[in-house]
Amino acid sequence: MILVSIEECCPPHAWAEAEEVLLDELAAMYVEVEKVNSVAAGVTEQRANLGVIAKEKGAVCAIMITREPQTDRGAVDLWTVDTRSGSSVARHLSLRAQEGAQGAAIAAIKAVEALRAGLQELDLDFEEPGEVPEIEDVAAEEPVVEEKPVVPGPVDQGDKDINSVLGLGLAGVGMGSPGGIGGMFGAQISLAWQPVRLLSTQADVCFSVWVHDIDGEESRSSFDIAAFRAWAQLEFFDSGVFRPSMGIGAGPVVAWAQGEGGEGFDSRKDRVTVAYLGGTVQLGFILTRWFRLRLGVKIGALLPAVEVSFAGDKVAEMGLPLIEGFGGAEVYFF
Repeated sequence: MILVSIEECCPPHAWAEAEEVLLDELAAMYVEVEKVNSVAAGVTEQRANLGVIAKEKGAVCAIMITREPQTDRGAVDLWTVDTRSGSSVARHLSLRAQEGAQGAAIAAIKAVEALRAGLQELDLDFEEPGEVPEIEDVAAEEPVVEEKPVVPGPVDQGDKDINSVLGLGLAGVGMGSPGGIGGMFGAQISLAWQPVRLLSTQADVCFSVWVHDIDGEESRSSFDIAAFRAWAQLEFFDSGVFRPSMGIGAGPVVAWAQGEGGEGFDSRKDRVTVAYLGGTVQLGFILTRWFRLRLGVKIGALLPAVEVSFAGDKVAEMGLPLIEGFGGAEVYFF
């Protein structure tokens, strides 16, 4: 019998504690077991290849026990072959993946129960060690009994399918609004947190990186802005390289200006705080579990719009709407 371990190829999905308990249980059944390290690209591919590994090793059974990271689910996959008829059986058993030694023991017992059922259906006997029969070389393997179909799917993308939950991002931002102020350039620092799959939250600070000047006939003023916002985003996929998402956000925005008056005008510094409400569409590129690139557009409004006035006369305004485009990188920690 073969026990397939995925510690080397897919560490987040491996369940070493349950594998050790399973080895002890099989030894108590006088089952001769060889532990094999998988070299597959992911869990899905390995499930489809259990029969291939068993045939290569000359075994009638192959078993694999896994768990899903960041969830309470696990699985036992079992492949057995009837050496007389050449037919094989593939089984997939879902189970609770509790933490600790007790959870590992429960998972191992469930795996043993699935193995006993498979051996009884094929009328195989492993009461004494060293009685593993040779496998016939069959041209095709067609399951005759299935508790749950095992359908080979797309090859796992390795750690690109793992959802890290806490990340820090830095991006460059171009922003603009009709009203006479024109385009501005800034930077964005963000903190992302994904409490559940497909739903993420983000807090960002966006600010202009150099002084933006507004010129009047006899006066001029600098203009700067900083936004502090919280976002809730719905992601369309939780695996693969491309992760599109959309969401809504709100928060306070601070704008300030330093006027420089000409002859007969007083210089004045002013600051105002207004509310921001907007939406965003983004596209993430998952390069590794710990690093990704992100592009996006945010369209919102400042309520009320920020006005710039010289001597009581409005010369420009910003915020109805406020349009931002950004691109940057994110580093994840967990």
